Amino acid sequence: MTTVTDTLSTAPTTRTSSLVAQLRMDIIGGVFAPGSKLLIKDLCTRYGASPIPMREALSRLTSSGFVQAEDQRGFKVASASAQDLAEISGARMLVETEALRLSVLQGDVAWESRVVAAHHQLSRLAVREATAPAALSAQWDEAHMAFHDALLSACGSRVLLELAANLRERFTRYRYISALAAGRSGGPPAAAAPAPRDIPAEHSAIVEAALARDVARATALLQQHFQQTTELALAASGMQGTPGQRKAAVG
Repeated sequence: MTTVTDTLSTAPTTRTSSLVAQLRMDIIGGVFAPGSKLLIKDLCTRYGASPIPMREALSRLTSSGFVQAEDQRGFKVASASAQDLAEISGARMLVETEALRLSVLQGDVAWESRVVAAHHQLSRLAVREATAPAALSAQWDEAHMAFHDALLSACGSRVLLELAANLRERFTRYRYISALAAGRSGGPPAAAAPAPRDIPAEHSAIVEAALARDVARATALLQQHFQQTTELALAASGMQGTPGQRKAAVG
């Protein structure tokens, strides 16, 4: 039976968690530009919240890398740079390839079923919105995250899964930034644009290798997938970075 005390003790936490999720998705989706001020009063009006849970939500997003706290000046959206993208991409590659390695070694039939189902759902969706070709499809993006979650789901490490989820969301913000930049400019310069990709084929190859229990091939394909995605994000956003940064981004 739920008591009044239970309700009072869980309601603030639930509200704060909801605000964290809303703000995180709006930051990822580009509603708030990198480096822009996040005024608590304005955010409270926008999300229908009170200052205390809003401040707590911003503090949580600071610890997860989406928001930056400024001494005596409040909060702002985390800045975006080639160096930051390189570090996020490099860390994501290390975490997800290890989690995939463990999943391929340990995964059972239930894991195989999750991977096949998530891949099938993803393969049925378009990457971009039909009515706005420059915009990434939110439905595809959700299915894409679920696909990577399924691949890693048998790793047996809660810490690896939490790290992977955080890094994936932080990397997704750069995909939205690059999509918006490419939409405004008509795409990256021809000299900077990576070779055309067949993303569904990349996903299919990773699934095939994982289900065949080919650890070396599955992890190598995932690394290549990350490398190409990072290069595309750098090119489309105009943040080419130094050769050292590009090398760091791809391991």
